[in-house]
Amino acid sequence: MALLKLSDKYSQKKLEEACKRFLSYTGKPSLKGVRAVLKSGIIGFKSVDMPDKPVTSKYGITRGPHYYQRNDD
Repeated sequence: MALLKLSDKYSQKKLEEACKRFLSYTGKPSLKGVRAVLKSGIIGFKSVDMPDKPVTSKYGITRGPHYYQRNDD
């Protein structure tokens, strides 16, 4: 909801571009990061070393499902 609230201050197009830009930097999105991209005004500028596809993190959840299982014995 907070992310959508940013569209009150910024256009939906800028918000969408900021999200794409931030996801190209990291596979772990955050509201703080999207806000930083919007405030910095770097939307629309493509860096030379910026990849065309978003970078995804293959280490999102490293502990696996067994770590999070409850043992109610």
